[in-house]
Amino acid sequence: MPTKPEIVIHAGARRVLPELVKQHPVVVLTYHHAPDSLVAELHNLLGSNLLEVIRCPDGLPTIDLADTLRDRFWGIHTQRDLPIIVAIGGGSTLDLAKSLRLNLPSRTSITLALDRKIEMDEFESCSMVLMPTTAGTGSEVSPTATIWDIENKTKHSLFGPAIVADWAVIDPELALTTPWIVTRDSGIDALSHALETIWNRNRVPKAFAYAMSAAQQIVKMLPQLKESPEDVMLRTEMANAA
Repeated sequence: MPTKPEIVIHAGARRVLPELVKQHPVVVLTYHHAPDSLVAELHNLLGSNLLEVIRCPDGLPTIDLADTLRDRFWGIHTQRDLPIIVAIGGGSTLDLAKSLRLNLPSRTSITLALDRKIEMDEFESCSMVLMPTTAGTGSEVSPTATIWDIENKTKHSLFGPAIVADWAVIDPELALTTPWIVTRDSGIDALSHALETIWNRNRVPKAFAYAMSAAQQIVKMLPQLKESPEDVMLRTEMANAA
């Protein structure tokens, strides 16, 4: 049985979507400012399999937003024609997708699933493809998502085997138009994750080696990206580091 998620990483990787989804229906979740050209390309790639494109509001993934999207999604789709979710965006969009895939009991908030380990098959869920537009937290390959309770100013975790994507499709071309400030902050976020591993007294040798490699790569590539933000090679190196 293959390890999840299956990772595809190279320039133009988004074009493997038809091969991954085959004839299944698809619902796309994108960041709010996704260019119309990207949406048009998705329609061309997926054809009649693409049911709809949902643009996520700007801001943090909140409990209210997660509940609203999930109620809408599961109120329309049934097990017989359950679509694959394809999420394209930064960590906030990908985290929302992770909460969207779970079919909780009717009129139940995502709070039911927060801050505890969600096992496979605990809830009905659908397949999911995560496609990052930033090189930051690595949400596309992690078993966690962050959901915010704005009213109480608290941060919660959605985590466990059921949260891991089926595929992580990492296309550095999607990051070519990412503003420098977002590129910088995402890169520093990835660097902080690497440093946390390096400093962890309970680290294992393999994790230490990965973290050292990632940190060195980020420190080398990030200043270069400031000068050459449309360099696909640099974007690819940063994606690998993240």
